[in-house]
Amino acid sequence: LSKLERGLSSPTIATLLKLAQALGRSAEQLIGQEAQDDDIVLVKAGERIPFTRSKEREGYVYEAIAASRTQKAMAPFIMTPPISVNEKTDLASHAGEEFIFLVAGVMDVIFEDRVVRLETGDSLYFNASIPHRSRSIGKPAQALVVVSIPDTNMTEQQQISITVQKS
Repeated sequence: LSKLERGLSSPTIATLLKLAQALGRSAEQLIGQEAQDDDIVLVKAGERIPFTRSKEREGYVYEAIAASRTQKAMAPFIMTPPISVNEKTDLASHAGEEFIFLVAGVMDVIFEDRVVRLETGDSLYFNASIPHRSRSIGKPAQALVVVSIPDTNMTEQQQISITVQKS
């Protein structure tokens, strides 16, 4: 926390979600977006809030969307992955599920055991606890990413029950 406060480090998405949860705020509120309790929130393209991740994930560009809504079950954002990634950088993982819809370009989503290529219009849905990272192919790609925010008020047994019922 000290490094974050002093600007010496930027949080990963997983860390940002955990901090927000611990503080009873949305992740977007932590990056400076004013809170609203409206049931309908409009964010114009020019009003997206840019944010960055840790220095280990340099090259990624993130823009928060729907940032001002205080109570939500999803964290949506626009991501532009870098064209080249350091193969020595650890894959990232976080709680919840992740949905990626490729708006423009071509990108790879890299998992430990496979690489999934997405082209414009393709989508990918996966358990975000599976370590992963992404890269643009050829030119910068742009993706809509939606990460679920686990309900911390539920016990693990309740979460397992819901998962089993949905299966």
